[in-house]
Amino acid sequence: STLFPYTTLFRSQKHSQDMGDPVDDNTFTARRTMRTQLSSGTPGSVGGQRNAGQVMLGHLDTVSKSAEALGNWDTGVFPDLAHAFNWAREHGSTAQAAKVNNLNDAVQRYVAEVEKYYAGGVGAQSARDSAEARFAGVKTPAEFAAAIQAERSLAQSKLSVVDGQIRTTLGEKGAAQYPSMPPETQQHMKNIDATVA
Repeated sequence: STLFPYTTLFRSQKHSQDMGDPVDDNTFTARRTMRTQLSSGTPGSVGGQRNAGQVMLGHLDTVSKSAEALGNWDTGVFPDLAHAFNWAREHGSTAQAAKVNNLNDAVQRYVAEVEKYYAGGVGAQSARDSAEARFAGVKTPAEFAAAIQAERSLAQSKLSVVDGQIRTTLGEKGAAQYPSMPPETQQHMKNIDATVA
């Protein structure tokens, strides 16, 4: 039984050499640790960050569609006037109020994933308040577009860092089993870009 770890290491080294991706003791240990992290869903793990990033982009896609569905007014010059008009629409129409509620719900779901993604768990109330202010139902389409584009860029950047960690540790072949940006996530990003545009 004491030879088991060495036998496993030897077999892994032999397989890696046969596949053209040789590993030493340190690389073997690092890859085993990375695979353990990737199989974990805890917020602080690499796997948890990867999952949260993917879910976050899905929720941001929903936020962008909900913001677009508001059909908010934009004067192009006087944002405060536009905010007042959009507030009046929200409070004067049941249908518009329902759309704002949909947006608020999407923002709450998005913020929950952001906290997992960046803070590894529950974040500060100030972060929630800040996000809610950025996506307030009275904002103009241009303001929504700018906020959503900024969030999308940050999310992609962070997910790219996670992807880089995976590729550096597992190599290209190993990382292919754990795509950070699978087709579904790529589609969310395309949807966000189209809505912002």
